[in-house]
Amino acid sequence: MSDVFSDAIVRVIGYGQEAYPKHLDIPLDPLVRRRTDQILEFASQLSPDWSKLGLTESGEWAKAQIADKFPFLSPDALDALAWSCTFGWK
Repeated sequence: MSDVFSDAIVRVIGYGQEAYPKHLDIPLDPLVRRRTDQILEFASQLSPDWSKLGLTESGEWAKAQIADKFPFLSPDALDALAWSCTFGWK
């Protein structure tokens, strides 16, 4: 089960394929699409404490927050989400 959602996250963001994070419109099962959108929405709402964290540390913080909420995600999916977050925070 986790591979389906993790793979979807990596593919939708374009991690490892694109120069920067995107929200690619790829065909997904409706259930997978719904859950993927929920995960992306959660990640997009994260807001690190910039008075305590730099960009790299904020990426690690984001991974921890996402992993806590969605423990079934693979390390690759967490890396993809942190990449997307830090890119957006620049």
